[in-house]
This record gives sequence, structure tokens and C-alpha cells, in this order.
Amino acid sequence: MNKIIRLKLVAVLFIILLIGNISFAEDNEIKLDGRFWNNANEDQKLFYVTGFRDGTNLFASRFSTDTTEDKELNTKVFEIVQVMRDYLVLRLTYGEIVEKIDEFYSDPFNRSIPIFESYNYICVSYLTATNAKFQTDTDSLLKNLRNKYNKH
Repeated sequence: MNKIIRLKLVAVLFIILLIGNISFAEDNEIKLDGRFWNNANEDQKLFYVTGFRDGTNLFASRFSTDTTEDKELNTKVFEIVQVMRDYLVLRLTYGEIVEKIDEFYSDPFNRSIPIFESYNYICVSYLTATNAKFQTDTDSLLKNLRNKYNKH
């Protein structure tokens, strides 16, 4: 075989390999849900919660009620983030949050719900139980999460 034919063959094989890997990656996308959480070790869970908590703190410290024209919405979002930060972040340890997420995912119906949604659900549940100003129907919230993410 001459050199040009070999180069073309190598190029075609490379393209086929590349396309195959891209489609494989799309089919096997890692989903950060209960299945992922249940397979993670304790260090990985603590790192995840630490990052999520740090992100919440960063958002709360940088959030401005003047970022958009909808001042009423911004004020509500800011109040919710502050309440989450003050009542959850400052009162529960990383280990306690990991335990609550473990408990959440012990129910098989919750395993397809993303981790960030479980964290938010735990925040709402904790705030509802400990803060009279913050009341919501956590049963309806959980039902809505299950309906949203358990579509087969």
C-alpha cells in the first residue's frame, strides 16, 4: 500500500474511533443522582457537600438585590439563601448533611433525583421543622421531585 492510502485509512479509522467514543460518552453520561451517591465513599460525599456548601456561601455573600430589575424576586431569593445559610449551613455539620442525604437515598424511589435536589429538599425539610417563618409542604415537594425524575 502506498503512503497516501495508508494515511487515508488511518484518518478514517481515527474519525470512526472518535465518533464512537463521543456517542459512547453521551450514552454513558455520569448522572449525579442517588445511584452515584450510594456508590460514593465517605470522602467523596464529604467533598461534594463541602463544595455545595461553599457554593451556597459564595452565592449568599455575592448576591445583590440589585442584580436585575425585579427587586421583589431578588429580595425573596436573597432571603431564602440567607435562611438556608443561617439555619442549615451554620447548624448542621458536614457529616450530618451526608447522613441526611444517605437517609434520603435509602428510599429506592428517590434514587433518580439529582443530588442537588436532595440537598435542597433536606434544606427545606430542615427549615420547615426548625423555623416558623419558613413553612412548606415537604410531602408535595418530594412527590413533585419523584414525578419529575422518575420518568421511565
